[in-house]
Amino acid sequence: MSQGTLFTIFVSACLVALVGADSDEHPETWDDYWDNHWEEFDELVETGGYVDKTPLLKWFISRRRHLALLAPPKLGRTTNQLMIRRFFEKEVMPLDANYKPTIKKPETWNETVFKDLAVCKDRKFCDDHFRKYPVIYLDFSNLNTTTELSFFHSIRYLTTYMWMDHDSLRNSKALSEKEHDKFIKYRHPRGGIEMPNDFVAAGGWLLSLWLWKHYNKTSIVLIDNFESPAECLINANQTKRKEKLKLLRPLQDFVCEADHR
Repeated sequence: MSQGTLFTIFVSACLVALVGADSDEHPETWDDYWDNHWEEFDELVETGGYVDKTPLLKWFISRRRHLALLAPPKLGRTTNQLMIRRFFEKEVMPLDANYKPTIKKPETWNETVFKDLAVCKDRKFCDDHFRKYPVIYLDFSNLNTTTELSFFHSIRYLTTYMWMDHDSLRNSKALSEKEHDKFIKYRHPRGGIEMPNDFVAAGGWLLSLWLWKHYNKTSIVLIDNFESPAECLINANQTKRKEKLKLLRPLQDFVCEADHR
């Protein structure tokens, strides 16, 4: 893995029909894909029905490699992603009307629901890792594989909203003028429409590189519904399958660029 990626977690369902991959609808903001993930995990823990899986956090960080979480729905795939992102994701101060970070006291682990969970028995681990990493989140179920045109249209949106999730880079002094201009151009859906096909595969790599430059920290990459595009292509009718299978290559390049370059 590159200097820009700490570890990658691929999450997929086993033998489950996935929906949404052929939708042409796209959210206005990335929060529509991952709505209030911090609050959602906190509320889940506070219900009292949460099974404490936080010891996995220490195991994840010790692996520093590609990990695959395979499980049917309702067996904790999304919960584990919420947990990982909630614990590790670096806190970014919200921007004001002039796109400047607002002043806010950083959150500490002993002020959150984690303080009563197993992982926080290791105080040093929490001090060293709680909210210390940029996290890149992707959901492959939102990719449209019906045609080559719709596929590249949807992967552009995936890249755009992935970049929007790290909007603090617009103020980064670690990026060159050329990198800053590129980020501003493609971080919005209107700019994403203009994104060249050969640029799409580099979207994840560029973001992890820029996050590394900005924070001097490696990124954690979470990929949900990793198998969704392949499953949709495999289930396609026979006359179109051969044509659609070639879409797997740019998707493979997208993942490899994000993790290895």
